[in-house]
Amino acid sequence: MKKILFFRLGGLGDLLVTLPSILLLRREFASCSFTLVCRKEYGEILKETGIVNSILSFEDREIINFISGNEAEEQKISRINEEFHLILGWFQSSSTLKTLEGVFPKRGGRSNFFIFDPGLKMEMSRYFFQETKRSLVPESTLCFEECLFLPLNSGQKEEGLRLLEGYASSSSKGLGVVHPGSGSKRKCWPLSHFLFVIDYLSSRGFKGALVTGYAEERMEERLRNSKLPQGWVWLKNPPLLKLAGLLSASDIYLGNDSGITHLAAACGTKVIALFLEGFVDVWRPYGLTAILSAKRLEEISPQTVIEVIELYLKKGFSSFSGHQ
Repeated sequence: MKKILFFRLGGLGDLLVTLPSILLLRREFASCSFTLVCRKEYGEILKETGIVNSILSFEDREIINFISGNEAEEQKISRINEEFHLILGWFQSSSTLKTLEGVFPKRGGRSNFFIFDPGLKMEMSRYFFQETKRSLVPESTLCFEECLFLPLNSGQKEEGLRLLEGYASSSSKGLGVVHPGSGSKRKCWPLSHFLFVIDYLSSRGFKGALVTGYAEERMEERLRNSKLPQGWVWLKNPPLLKLAGLLSASDIYLGNDSGITHLAAACGTKVIALFLEGFVDVWRPYGLTAILSAKRLEEISPQTVIEVIELYLKKGFSSFSGHQ
């Protein structure tokens, strides 16, 4: 069996913008074994959904030695070059790429490293997909829109729903997930606005979850002093695969520019994403996504978000973008 090694360094959102590229290769090279070098907790989602076969954490000492080009590791580098039929990587900049090219020299086209070109004003996910297809499988008939979503099964969705104790779909008009955080405070819509929208969703018969991670610890005191409506729960640091299952089973998602928002899009959820204007062109999530953007997120009113939700409830939406 031929083996392919992938490199994708960074956070959850960084990994998921390459999901269409990896899914393209999975479908074109179905008999190959895929090994992904990334943050292990994020890569496990791709492993558990059958997209890759194994994960190597780039925080492991062995991988660090590979990337550093440590001369003492020459034998290991030789072995990894012999073990893998193809070595790939997707990068935001050339700095890491230069190191990797030194470690894994291109031999007969065996190594392919793609650097995003921000001058094209194109979503990073689409750019990587197009370059991957052009370089490796130009004859493929698969298009970007066919390679967007995580293949979650019914069991994984059920595991996700178990995060909501006592949830019964028959007694609810819909299921919503709200994630008020991001890796940067500047990218966060006010927490009070998220809580206002949750109250609105509850008034429309929705149940659901407010999800926070380690980056949202600063919000926890406020949340402990806030009461969510009946049928809504606060999920702190849920396992990502279970959260993916919950998102896949949900009707609507609201969040900032964050890795969890990219995960919701990859799960096929109808997403309302709140973005700073300068980040939309490159980082916009794919899938069933409505994007509201402004120079400052405080400029987006809760009523504007509610109007988009109403649009979905009345007509549904497949893709939408707007500016406050």
